[in-house]
Amino acid sequence: MSLLCALMTSCEYDSPAIKSEHEALPDPEQQPKPDPQPGEDGYTISDMIVAPEISNEVSEGEGVVINGLIWQSANVGVGRSGSLYQWGGQADGFIAASSDPFDWQSPQNDYIWEQNPPCPEGWRLPTKEELMALCVNHSEWAAYNGQEGRWFSGSVPYSDGVSAVFFPAAGSCDYYDGSARGSGEEGWYWSASSDDTYAVALFFHNEKVYIGSWFRARGMSVRCCRSTGLAII
Repeated sequence: MSLLCALMTSCEYDSPAIKSEHEALPDPEQQPKPDPQPGEDGYTISDMIVAPEISNEVSEGEGVVINGLIWQSANVGVGRSGSLYQWGGQADGFIAASSDPFDWQSPQNDYIWEQNPPCPEGWRLPTKEELMALCVNHSEWAAYNGQEGRWFSGSVPYSDGVSAVFFPAAGSCDYYDGSARGSGEEGWYWSASSDDTYAVALFFHNEKVYIGSWFRARGMSVRCCRSTGLAII
């Protein structure tokens, strides 16, 4: 089985459904996503592993090596949970979107974060494929440093002592008014990949983990990565 096929049975990717005006589709509350079938996800549940302290500021020297990538140990932005970014934007204000394609910028720019990512120099956002590879194996819902979320360990089954990175459930901001939702209950993490008029992101809560596509005006967390120069296993 190819790596991509193996990944898709473990961390499903859902294409966007047809949307109507003012509906945040495909949103988990409105468009339930299929869970992986028993026996397909391939992950193991374990206690939390010991990992470096998450600091309030992102340090270029910090990171966890998983699947040939170095993942930063903290989200981009302020505080332990970082800031919430509209796709392609910077952390300097919210721009509401009330009409199709529900993007904060017009015309849309599929390459804006390739040209100007909100990451420290030398770091970037992961692609859809890299997020899928990261979430193949993960912990159950966990608490770390006073935050709720999950550990992700990539191609290696999650257990004590493996290389894993903690993603806090920092919530998101609604695309139409910027109101915060889901802090401590949901994790939303942008990739650098677009999908038609949408953009691809990792979503998780205490019951499921999957990759999907959402309106670009929604505010989500950003976790940066960079290559180690090693091949992905």
